[in-house]
Amino acid sequence: MITLDITSQPTVGSFVARDYRTAAVFQKYGIDFCCKGGKTVHEVCKNKNIDENELLHQLDHVSRQTEGQAIDFQSWSPDLLADYIEKNIIDTLNK
Repeated sequence: MITLDITSQPTVGSFVARDYRTAAVFQKYGIDFCCKGGKTVHEVCKNKNIDENELLHQLDHVSRQTEGQAIDFQSWSPDLLADYIEKNIIDTLNK
């Protein structure tokens, strides 16, 4: 399980970088976690009129799930990470 610090105005991208499973929550709400991942959750929720507490609750719920082992992307080399993103995230978004 990866603990997400939801008290320090984290960016959307930081959630996904720490736990890729949170990408599904952002995608559900139509939140760009890639190109606009530098925005804080607070900013995005305010701009899209999304209940911030509900979104944070869903992110926390997803990050606490223990199905399978969480992948430690932060330990990967940039080349390996870029290849994974291209094959598993970008290709999926383009379908």
